[in-house]
Amino acid sequence: MAPAREPLTMEDREDISRGLAKGLENKDIATSIGRDESVVSREIARHGGREAYRAWKADAAARESRSRPKERKIDNDGELRERVTGGLKKGWSPEQIAGRLCLGRNRGETDMSVSHETIYTWIYAQPKGELAPDLRKFRDEQGHYLWKRDRGRCGSLLKLRTIYQ
Repeated sequence: MAPAREPLTMEDREDISRGLAKGLENKDIATSIGRDESVVSREIARHGGREAYRAWKADAAARESRSRPKERKIDNDGELRERVTGGLKKGWSPEQIAGRLCLGRNRGETDMSVSHETIYTWIYAQPKGELAPDLRKFRDEQGHYLWKRDRGRCGSLLKLRTIYQ
């Protein structure tokens, strides 16, 4: 069956709940609502499992998950925000900041992590002028940031010796 790409409706979720109450398998529930079995399986797993699934709770959680705007990870974590802004003030690129946090997490020094995309999104979402005094020196005339686009990998090994050395 070709999967539908629209979100599950409350009626779909009620059908899933009734199917679970009857003891039906996921593929039978999926056929009855015209969805792929994987959609039903993920829905059940995401919202409490076969024993605890409730249609109204699942619908409320899905609605909350889709709501915009979402709070950003950097805004919610003061220590992470300080580390990110501190790195930006030192002239580090978002890639370098994310890499440093990843390296620190791998070493067990911190449990913080954030992707460079999240940092870029956070920077550009700031109200005009909020970060500008500290970051103005890192922009060109058009307002673009001057950081080099470095695509390093988290925890990559540096200065390895080959077997021939």
